[in-house]
Amino acid sequence: MPQTKKEKISTQAKALVEAIREYSRSQKKLWQKLPYLALEADGRTGYLGTYAKAYRLGYWEVQCSVNRGDYNMYVDVETGEFISPWDYQKEVPDEYVLRLALRPQEINVEQIIEELRQKAQRPTSSVYNSHKQARWRGRLRRELGLGKVYSRIETIKAEPHRGWIEDMVAGWDPDPIGNFFD
Repeated sequence: MPQTKKEKISTQAKALVEAIREYSRSQKKLWQKLPYLALEADGRTGYLGTYAKAYRLGYWEVQCSVNRGDYNMYVDVETGEFISPWDYQKEVPDEYVLRLALRPQEINVEQIIEELRQKAQRPTSSVYNSHKQARWRGRLRRELGLGKVYSRIETIKAEPHRGWIEDMVAGWDPDPIGNFFD
């Protein structure tokens, strides 16, 4: 029996979702470069939570998944898999993955890497001490075991109803390099 139009749309949507998931996984080796580059780019003219999440947790935020101010999808940079920020062990619902069909640049890792490289080449803003910033990056690389290719040291489990910030900053020194502004 031939598929109805509704069944055909559903079948094609599921195929598109799987193609998007596979596209992200196929860039695994590139995703693994993001945390190191995010750390190199961070703190030059300011600090971004997106970058900190990448180098501290190994997750990249997917902008088009935002709903009511919250991200509903990250990329696990170690694997290229889409994960839920609410439970890192859960697969992301297809509805969020399908949004990437209209915004594939959000998971074009070559483009993201190029943007991070450009930002990492920028000089440190004059309001920051560039020597302290360099020491801060070096200390974080050591503490996090962060190399040019990312590999998660330990599995991170989000607690129910606990946000990524709490996961990220657990045990984090709020002033890691002393006075940022001297």
